Amino acid sequence: MRPRHMTRTHGKRYFHMVRKNAPFQLEVGQTLFFGFDNPNSFYHTLLARYSLVDPTEELEKLEEVAKDPKAWRLAREDFLTQVKKITNGVILQSMMVRELVFERVRAEKFPSKPSRYYGIWLLPTIQSAAKWRNDGFTGARLFEVILYGKAHISYPQHLKSDARYSIARLQRLAFQYWESLPPEGRGVRREILAEGSIEVVREIGEKI
Repeated sequence: MRPRHMTRTHGKRYFHMVRKNAPFQLEVGQTLFFGFDNPNSFYHTLLARYSLVDPTEELEKLEEVAKDPKAWRLAREDFLTQVKKITNGVILQSMMVRELVFERVRAEKFPSKPSRYYGIWLLPTIQSAAKWRNDGFTGARLFEVILYGKAHISYPQHLKSDARYSIARLQRLAFQYWESLPPEGRGVRREILAEGSIEVVREIGEKI
């Protein structure tokens, strides 16, 4: 029996966005493979090569500043830079933990579904792609692609990463994501995680 919300497709059209400053770019006419032992750019950026800031080290610097009244003359920009380093470090570590938990749940409970480490992120319609581009992907390049492979349809609302979340809570979110359980509330979006070959058909301009 085919897992819930997973389809095998041969020649179905989807959409994919790439930020203009991303190291990996698509080009019309390409045929690319995603899956198995071919880690995607998300994996390389977040899990394999990202040099994380140690929040503990940055906090110790701020504690030293607090002990020395003269240090409070530190430029506001420098202070905010240290705070930003701490915040980014915590956020990135939370994302890393989330992805490790999600992948383990997939491997143990949903092994036939595409991996977030190796798959490609797709959107089901050009209308949904337009909404994503207006909400955080401003200026991103948008492509229409043809997928020959398998696709897992789910909801990005389950992809929460909070330093306060327990492993048990992340496991529940992971199960909901892989089981494709619709989240509560309005503004529910869908995304597609796919493995297989994609053919890049065309690039779509800023106006849709």
